[in-house]
Amino acid sequence: MGFSLNEIKQIIMEYNDDKQIASHIERKLEEIDTTMRKYEDMKQTLSLFLQRTEVGKTIHPADIENEVIPDTLICGIRFKGKYDEIGEKYGILSRKCGRYAKGKPFTLYYDGEYKENDADIEACLQVKKKVDIEGIDWRELKGGNAVTLIHKGPYEELSRSYQKIFEYITDHNLKTLLPTREQYIKGPGMIFMGNPKKYITKLILLYE
Repeated sequence: MGFSLNEIKQIIMEYNDDKQIASHIERKLEEIDTTMRKYEDMKQTLSLFLQRTEVGKTIHPADIENEVIPDTLICGIRFKGKYDEIGEKYGILSRKCGRYAKGKPFTLYYDGEYKENDADIEACLQVKKKVDIEGIDWRELKGGNAVTLIHKGPYEELSRSYQKIFEYITDHNLKTLLPTREQYIKGPGMIFMGNPKKYITKLILLYE
């Protein structure tokens, strides 16, 4: 039953009836529940690590494509600040919601232009189900018709891919919808930063 020798000794010396050791059994069940939760969290973290190491193996930069993006159940943290604060928000999401995540993480940008400091940003994870966790927004994100482009390389070079996709939008007289999305097919690892030249980011711009 998982009792230590000292615990068994105490029970034998102090009790002689099954009913009398009920409190010991209850405490042991609580210990087992705590251990199970701990190992479940460890399992989810290790599984998330494997998912991240497997992604991006067969993905290469591509031309602009038109896609239909489905509605998606997400959890997110929306904030106003600098772009380099996004990583911190993903750390919070991974710790609190990682066990419910599926698919690739992505960021929503609610501004129609680049902002140095007060940018309106939301770090998001696609999730399997809705769970009530304080500080995390859970909802269904609407999809629709979208123009997409795969960018391979550092985040600092995303501007050239944005320029390409906005030229396409202008040439085809499309009216884009906010927020825009950046989906991180392959990026910094959970332990090592990796090679930024091999980062893969999918730009997604919905339009009417």
